[in-house]
Amino acid sequence: AMEVVPRLGQEYGDTTGRYYGLLDGYRLEDAQFVFVGLGSAMGTVRVAVDELRDQGYPAGMLRIRTFRPFPAAAVAQALKGKRVVAVLDRSLSFGAQGGPVFLEVCASLLTHGLDPRIVSYIYGLGGRDTIPAQFHGVFQEMLDIDKKGVAQPVIRYLGIRD
Repeated sequence: AMEVVPRLGQEYGDTTGRYYGLLDGYRLEDAQFVFVGLGSAMGTVRVAVDELRDQGYPAGMLRIRTFRPFPAAAVAQALKGKRVVAVLDRSLSFGAQGGPVFLEVCASLLTHGLDPRIVSYIYGLGGRDTIPAQFHGVFQEMLDIDKKGVAQPVIRYLGIRD
């Protein structure tokens, strides 16, 4: 499947003009702070990344398009050299330290010899909307993690009512 998905994405793109592969990186080239996730919320993240870039921040986004098989090597390559990574999950992995995407990204980075500061964000619980301002808050926390050198707590939540 790791070879078939990109080939079919290329064929689809040749027909429609929209190309899909295993990953979709956005403004990653010089990004130091990267949001990682999958699904429709990444469109909202893209808006936040553009707003952060307009303010002069080196933000980027990595959208994972295929969860199984997980493109571990491609994820590790895309995140190589990044300072802080915020992984966005729309669900919890009960009994685990983070959501399912977070766990896969952690395993990918560690098995490829990378060790960036990484934090898990659980969002959209109960169908709640997520807006760009919330991702601006995540980015401010990423800046704080970069200064402190540690992500504590490792799991954080967006949009939870007090």
